[in-house]
Amino acid sequence: MFAEKRPFRFSVFFAKCIFVFLLVLPIFLMPQTPCAVELDKMVEVPGGTFVMGGADDGMENSVPAHEVKVNYFFIDSHEVTNVRFAEFLNHLGKTTLNGNKLIDLDLSGIEVEERGGKAFYVAKEGMEEYPVVSVTWHGADEYAKFRGKRLPTEAEWEYAASGGAKSKFPWGDDYDPNRTNQGGSFGALTPVMSYLPNGFGLYDMVGNAMEWTADWYGEDYYTKSPPDNPTGPKAGTERVVRGGAFDSIQPVTVRDRFYLKPDRSLPDLGFRCVK
Repeated sequence: MFAEKRPFRFSVFFAKCIFVFLLVLPIFLMPQTPCAVELDKMVEVPGGTFVMGGADDGMENSVPAHEVKVNYFFIDSHEVTNVRFAEFLNHLGKTTLNGNKLIDLDLSGIEVEERGGKAFYVAKEGMEEYPVVSVTWHGADEYAKFRGKRLPTEAEWEYAASGGAKSKFPWGDDYDPNRTNQGGSFGALTPVMSYLPNGFGLYDMVGNAMEWTADWYGEDYYTKSPPDNPTGPKAGTERVVRGGAFDSIQPVTVRDRFYLKPDRSLPDLGFRCVK
């Protein structure tokens, strides 16, 4: 009697296995966001005191060097990517907000697809994990708010970029083209996390794409900067930009300062967020 039931019981078990397999198969076949966990990763940067600024290669607006204290914060481990910024644009359904342009799509890695008569923003094929560029300061600021974050202050950015090394570059005082995507290295944008991180575990703090910060720019701000958690001048006409880009002719250090009007967008300019 038992011998006659075994084939039947086995067949039922086998059929159940096939049913479960067919049930879960669509989940594995669904398109997934590349490296979703890594793309959302933030790194905790311990608070501390460091010497901000210094005369690197004649950057007169980076002096005088002065001691600054910053509280601990979390920062994106890498620059915001095309796939993440496209999600933000789809939430808005447009590329402008409050009269401000957020991004120049023509010079970015994002394009528009028509779906059901509506515009749908997607990362260009193969560009999902590249840093989003051609974003205005307004676009970077609004994206950060959308994610419940903000842009880093200039002091936070430099402290994070140094990785605790207290040196010109995130890895030390000597320029190493194998540690950064700047002029003479690769010559074009690369996916995030293509190079080794700094001491805090942060990628591309110099190189690949320049980055917007929260601060207004003041040429002589370092002469009157407060020692604790400086946030830049109260007003201005340009915002501070930090870090080098893939097309930087000269090696850019963690102390070099640049600035642009907040409505500018460039194909070598991106950002990352903090909270």
